[in-house]
Amino acid sequence: MNCKKVRKNLVAYLDNELANDVRETVETHLLDCPHCQAELSILKNTWSLMDEYVITETPDFEQQLQGRLRTARTQIIKREDVRQHRRSFPYWIPLATAAVAVLIGLFLAMINYEPTRKPEEENIIVNLHFLENYEVVRNLDILEAIEPETVDYLNDIIELDENNQSGTPQ
Repeated sequence: MNCKKVRKNLVAYLDNELANDVRETVETHLLDCPHCQAELSILKNTWSLMDEYVITETPDFEQQLQGRLRTARTQIIKREDVRQHRRSFPYWIPLATAAVAVLIGLFLAMINYEPTRKPEEENIIVNLHFLENYEVVRNLDILEAIEPETVDYLNDIIELDENNQSGTPQ
């Protein structure tokens, strides 16, 4: 028998629980192996120390134990309740609510948005009705510096003005 198998059987050997043939094999191995002898010696010393240890029971030991068990059980149940609550509450709801709020805010900002115009653009728009020739307005160098939306706005105003002068309905 090798050391590994003998070490597995040492406790049973000390308790006299081994069959005779296995017991003889363990004893034969112990005669020749100092490592397993040391292991057996350690086990014997441990067992003798345990025999010397006196267990004293306190009068309210069972009550204390029952109280601790009840407390532990209550804590476990509370943890399970919290886990169940976490599983049942969908975490995406607050995120979706925040996303919808941001989208609504952006939509409202777009509705109330009026582009700001530069002072030179405002002067052209205010004084546009004084210009009679559309080609003069179209060829102004300042139109190149104006935003494209403003140029489109100016063209719309000029067309409206031309339609009003010619009497053509819109």
